[in-house]
Amino acid sequence: MVDLAKASNVDPEILALAEATLIGSPVARHFGIHLVMITQGTALLALPFAPANVTIADVVHGGVIATLADIAAVCAAITLTDSATLSGGATSSMAISYLRAANGVDLEARAQILRASRRQIVCRVTIGEAEAESIAEALVTVALFSSHKSATDSI
Repeated sequence: MVDLAKASNVDPEILALAEATLIGSPVARHFGIHLVMITQGTALLALPFAPANVTIADVVHGGVIATLADIAAVCAAITLTDSATLSGGATSSMAISYLRAANGVDLEARAQILRASRRQIVCRVTIGEAEAESIAEALVTVALFSSHKSATDSI
């Protein structure tokens, strides 16, 4: 659980949603992903190295890295929403570039919102070791759904 002092500008209900739905999801728990920090428009997640997450030898599987990027982007994206009207969301696109192998290392994903509209949020996610060269870079678009419709939603 993230210390609320490290998430002071995030709606406590959004923080609880991130912890329960994203970090608490079966896939995040399976890989060992946890939330380190979240602020308005950013999120920092960690993935400890685990032999179960490798492709061969000690190289972390690219799909595990992509999953980390995906969850980090959605955590950052939901910080811009109203907890009273948020009814769901989905990653609508993701492009990831693997820059080097993640050999037996703990990883972190830093998500930063680049652009946000009413329906879509675009995030850059940098994946790497703390204080080291990036292992991967991802561009993730998240679609968020609201439980209420405005007159312009059908346009």
